[in-house]
Amino acid sequence: MKKKSATAYEKHIIKCPACGKDALDHMTECPSCKAKLTPLNYQPMDSSVTRKIRLVLTVVLIIAFAIFLIIKYLF
Repeated sequence: MKKKSATAYEKHIIKCPACGKDALDHMTECPSCKAKLTPLNYQPMDSSVTRKIRLVLTVVLIIAFAIFLIIKYLF
């Protein structure tokens, strides 16, 4: 019999060393017992990159909303 491959979600589950319950590999705190966890393969995004992404998304949404309003009032 073939072994079932883990789903994308199951690949990211780790056991809490304090309580033994499941937690995701990017969590810094166990959701069950609130023990500290060291995240695997997780590095927070640089704050300057985050600011640039927010700025670009804001501009895109404003432009999309303006186009929506123009189309709504012209037709």
